[in-house]
Amino acid sequence: MDRTKILNLIESMKTAHETQMYDLELLLSGKDIESITPLSKTECDFGKLLYANESVLRQIIGSLFYEKLDTLHEKWHEEYQKIFDIYKEYFEHKSSHKGLFSKLLGAKKVDEMNIDKAKLYYSDLKQTTNELLHTIDISKRRIAALADTKFE
Repeated sequence: MDRTKILNLIESMKTAHETQMYDLELLLSGKDIESITPLSKTECDFGKLLYANESVLRQIIGSLFYEKLDTLHEKWHEEYQKIFDIYKEYFEHKSSHKGLFSKLLGAKKVDEMNIDKAKLYYSDLKQTTNELLHTIDISKRRIAALADTKFE
């Protein structure tokens, strides 16, 4: 894989993660969201990109940076689980009622105390996100600095 494709891959991973965070911000502010981030670290958009390209990423950014990305991603999902558990009924209702009918029924509401708890969990999630995005940015700089001979 050439440098441009790898940098695009890394950028796609970053964008996927930022989208997940944006959706959570919307959810915590009381807005309806279109998609729910899967609980499994291998099923979310970021994870699909990370794990489908593991060998290339390990070779280019190094195992140490790959492991750091994997560890932070796993930590993110562990923290996300706490928010998911609070909104579990909302998510279940959303996934079982699609389309116009679900709009008529309305979403399951989460009580204010639990929303406040979810917002506290979100602040931990935001810290992990900042570490993950920082590691992605370092990885991009490393890729940009590598000699052309490292790429196909």
